[in-house]
Parts: sequence; C-alpha cells; structure tokens
Amino acid sequence: MNQKIKGMCFTIIGGSCWGMSGVMGKYLFNIKNMTATVLQYSAPVFIMFFCIFVEKRIPKVIEMIVLIAVICGVFLLATHGNVHNLAITDQALFWGLFSAVAFAIYSIQPGKLMIEYGTMEITGWGMLLGGIMVAPFTKVWEVPGHWDGMTILMTTGVVVVGTIVAFCCYLRGISMLGPVQGSMLGCVEPLVSTILSVMVLGDVFGAMDIMGIVCIVGGVTALTVLDR
Repeated sequence: MNQKIKGMCFTIIGGSCWGMSGVMGKYLFNIKNMTATVLQYSAPVFIMFFCIFVEKRIPKVIEMIVLIAVICGVFLLATHGNVHNLAITDQALFWGLFSAVAFAIYSIQPGKLMIEYGTMEITGWGMLLGGIMVAPFTKVWEVPGHWDGMTILMTTGVVVVGTIVAFCCYLRGISMLGPVQGSMLGCVEPLVSTILSVMVLGDVFGAMDIMGIVCIVGGVTALTVLDR
C-alpha cells in the first residue's frame, strides 16, 4: 500500500470516527446538532485560500466551483432556501463557522511538528494543553446528567473513538496527503453522521438539508478527485 492510499485510509477512518462520535454526542446531549457539524466542513475552503495565498497564484476553475458549492450548501443549511428564515440559531451558525476556522488551523499548523516528533506525541500534548486551558470554562468538576451504563458507554465512545482515534488517524492522514486533500477526505464525517442518525436515532432530514450536505461534501470531494 503506497503512501497516498495509506493517507487516504487514515483520513477517512478519522472522519468516520468523528461521525460516529457526533451521533453518540447527540444521544448524550439530546439536541439536533447536525447543521453545525456540516458547517464545520467549509474548512477546506479556508485551507484552499490559505494555500493559494502562500503559493501566490490565482484560483483554479475547479477551486472556484468548489467554493461556490460550499457557499450554496451553507446557505441551504442556514436558511432552507429562504433568506428571511434562519433555520439554525445565530449561535449555531457562529460556532459552526468558527469551528471551521479552527479545523483549518489545526490541519495546517502542526505539519512540521508531526514530521519531526510524530502524530501521537503532537496529538497527546495538544489535547493535554488544550484540556488544561478550557477546564476553568467548562467546569470539568461539575458533571451534569443522569449517569447509567449507556451514558458511560457513549461517553467512552466519544473520548476513545471520537477523540483519540479520530484525531490520531486524521492528523496521520494529513501528514501523508497534505492539508488540502486530507481535510477534504475528512468530510466523510457528515455522511457517516447522517446515515447513523437516520438509522439509529430515527432522525428525518428535509430536502434542503440533504441538498446542502450534497453541495458541501460533493464540492470538496470533487476537488480531491478532479484536481491532480
């Protein structure tokens, strides 16, 4: 198995783990958080523009097509096609796009560190330092909710599958493929989340939701497939 195929496998596994984690988290929090999950996957556009800026070139035709597709997808998810109707809250829209920027940063920034020190080491230290920094704001010493066997199982799944395995595999794939293609292949997450939410949780998605997901995931996937 060559380096590119390995990178694709690692990235897809990481994205799939995030998708499973999203369904587990939804079960735990009992909220419909699929719109913000997909908005996060406008991140490849930020990564693409950053690379264009660094390389000092004009965008390719396929890159502009992808940009238009992602913008259309975000519009459909946020408004359901009606500019006067915001289908998600302002907070969900803000945090969804904010997470996309964060996604872009951690896809690009640790590249040299991972090459020098390895994926596991960088992921571990990043999570440790990040956890320490946000602990005062999240109040980790106050754990709400009803804790039973299923709660413990789902929480363990979010920690192990959706955090440790997902980040290690995704960053490993990024180190092999580069941030642009890696982040786009990571867009398998909303597909896995959608399928599992319908099959396991019984959710029903509207036509505009599906069209938005197709625009975002289809656009960034096309860039990976067509742009050589």
